[in-house]
Amino acid sequence: MTRLPNRAGLRGAFQQGEAESASLAVLELSSLAEVNARHGCLEGDRLLRYFSDRLAENLPGSTAGRWGGNAFLVIFPGTPSARASITLAEALAPLVREPYQTLAQTQLQISVAAGLTEVGSAGASSLDELVSDVPLVSV
Repeated sequence: MTRLPNRAGLRGAFQQGEAESASLAVLELSSLAEVNARHGCLEGDRLLRYFSDRLAENLPGSTAGRWGGNAFLVIFPGTPSARASITLAEALAPLVREPYQTLAQTQLQISVAAGLTEVGSAGASSLDELVSDVPLVSV
């Protein structure tokens, strides 16, 4: 649906060494539940595709994928967290600043929560553990 790697694809990228000396961002598309409730699942699917497409466009050189539900991961290979945080902020700024337009021509603000960690510095033994340990803040 999103044209991004799914959980299995992200695990594969992580295990193949793409995450070696990398930073990992965990993103939660917070507004998805409200869009599904107010405008239906078709509009929620459109929002997922829109968000996914913008991530892929705005984060070249990284691996972005859908972890599940409203959760997304971005692997920044060979990138320290300080640089990854700037890249991520630049990619997310237009997504949360510019309204998303529904099929019914309603404009909605997208809300995202995000967290970032450096792989290896967190002491996690698996991608699942690493993801669950990343604290999220609203962007």
